[in-house]
Amino acid sequence: MTIKTAWEEIQLILAKLGCAPNLWIFDNECSKELKAALLKYDLDFQRVPPHIHRQNAAERAIRTFKITCWHLLQHVIQISR
Repeated sequence: MTIKTAWEEIQLILAKLGCAPNLWIFDNECSKELKAALLKYDLDFQRVPPHIHRQNAAERAIRTFKITCWHLLQHVIQISR
């Protein structure tokens, strides 16, 4: 399965549910095949520049999760003392 076919399947599922996004945001790498598919469906897309984690929602979610786990671990350590 290519990235294009995987994306098309996701797009079709989301469209059936009525919540398909009009704007897709990708990391700094995006294949020509995927770009062509986005243009075929008349959808907008943006590429996040490398090392700009604030604009990348996935990177922000991972960072938030790590920070939350760190704080939770600190509380558990304090309670166990």
